[in-house]
Amino acid sequence: MTTWFAPRSLEPHLSAMMFDELVEHLRHRPDLTDVQVTDRDHMILCFRKAGMSADGPVLTLNARAMACSAERVQMPCAQRLAQIDRFLASILPQAQAALDLSQLYPVVRHRDRIVDLESPLVRPLAGDMITVVMQDLGDSLATITACELGGKSVEDLWQAAGINLRRALGQFDATPEAPGYLTIRWPDNPVLSGSILLASGILAALVRQQGWRVAGIGAAARGTIRLADSGDDEAMALMQADLAQDLAGAQPQSELIFRLSADTPWLEPWQKWTGAGFSPLPIQRRH
Repeated sequence: MTTWFAPRSLEPHLSAMMFDELVEHLRHRPDLTDVQVTDRDHMILCFRKAGMSADGPVLTLNARAMACSAERVQMPCAQRLAQIDRFLASILPQAQAALDLSQLYPVVRHRDRIVDLESPLVRPLAGDMITVVMQDLGDSLATITACELGGKSVEDLWQAAGINLRRALGQFDATPEAPGYLTIRWPDNPVLSGSILLASGILAALVRQQGWRVAGIGAAARGTIRLADSGDDEAMALMQADLAQDLAGAQPQSELIFRLSADTPWLEPWQKWTGAGFSPLPIQRRH
């Protein structure tokens, strides 16, 4: 049984030296055992929780997700490892817990942020974005492998994740930035803000409410969705500029802008999301 854990606040840019520091640090932790590097090129390692049986779960860590911003890359080794220790403190108590369907959500990520794109719990959304079923552990998100299903079908997990998202979609903030341009955030659960892209019916209703025919949507940074009237050149230019800044930030996501028409139907949570209603446009990067 293997879990791919992904810290919410940490992402790729880990150097080889930092990776070696991490491996050595984990090998000296008394609560871990069998720490092994399974893929040095992709900086993936695995370990077991100390005291567990030999057939207990193997925890697999994608160490490419250990630092994303320049600040984290440059922070002292001890400070960086302390971050990782806090992350492990949040996941280790879950190591023997049965999979809880109420903790599952469909999470939107850039395809490069997920190691196992062939997993049945990963599906394409549109362009460079994918949807992955993840487990919300409170302070972290964990992806799930097929061997953890415990008799549940893959469709059971997709359906549970979609239903949980639909129940959780309460009030999100749609803040006007300029005429024809909105920023959308989900303050109650910022880590899932990108999942609003899956609620295309809700977004389409917002487009109709604004009196737009077609909207451009950008998700260039986690926690923020940008929405502009595609028929308003000034609004689209403002959004393009903000998206370029988002891409240069600490948690970049999609490099594309998507179209969404006002009549796009709601995608039911148990349907296979394929990005219907979206078509990619490139963001104009600032040089």
